Amino acid sequence: MVSRIRSFILENQMIRPGDKVLAGVSGGPDSVCLLFVLLQLREELDFELMAVHVNHGLREQEADRDQEFVEELCGKLGVPLRCRFREVRGRAAGEKLTLEEAGRLCRYEVFQREAERHGCNRIAVGHHGDDQAETMLFHLFRGTGLKGLAGMEPNRGGLIRPLLCVERREILSWLQQQGIAWRTDDTNQDTVYSRNLIRHRILACAKEQINSETIAHMCKASEELREIEAFLEEETKHALQLCVKKEEGGCFITAGVFRRLHPVLAGRVLRTCMEEAGGSLKDIDRR
Repeated sequence: MVSRIRSFILENQMIRPGDKVLAGVSGGPDSVCLLFVLLQLREELDFELMAVHVNHGLREQEADRDQEFVEELCGKLGVPLRCRFREVRGRAAGEKLTLEEAGRLCRYEVFQREAERHGCNRIAVGHHGDDQAETMLFHLFRGTGLKGLAGMEPNRGGLIRPLLCVERREILSWLQQQGIAWRTDDTNQDTVYSRNLIRHRILACAKEQINSETIAHMCKASEELREIEAFLEEETKHALQLCVKKEEGGCFITAGVFRRLHPVLAGRVLRTCMEEAGGSLKDIDRR
């Protein structure tokens, strides 16, 4: 498994010699696996490693025990660690977000701030293949285009996901073989959360009753969709150069050239112009 992760890191240029990597470590199996794998590869790939833990304050004493576990683990391994507390529940209420959304925002804000503070140019998180499949379905059910359907990118702007090439069952098996302990978050079993519902019921059903290789097949489809999206992105840029002129008052489209575009590119050009004119694509749908 470690060898596959190493190859995946190199293929996607996640870590280069001299990099400084900040790993998000919650104490769960995925992030603990990430930490140990990066430690194994640190000398070979020639990078520095430190960790960050975010206490969300949602599970009271259990959250404190998670932090204590991560502190003890990093202490034993000799990995520099920074722990930060964020009031997720209050943020969710104040900004009318779900606890999932608020927690994610808090985590990534802390990751970015700590990376900047300590000169880290890579932020590593423990998303794996099951998370990828779950994300693809989550985006599909809520409504998405090709980019959203492709799921998470292995390497985007310094945020890296080295474990996307392996499944959760492989991670758990490897940790058990290595005799490595981890913490369990009971809220990950609560199907009141949309992602947990997809993970424990929909994907579980697909693996058990349709195809045991569901996750692997979805991850392969994700790779192909990302390649297609990258190709279309380049074609869209070319189309924009041909038929769109940006001025202070907005985007002006040359009708004659625009009408000769393939409908797929025409839609992408319009979408890009709307984002340019409006500042974002929030609340924009396909009508």
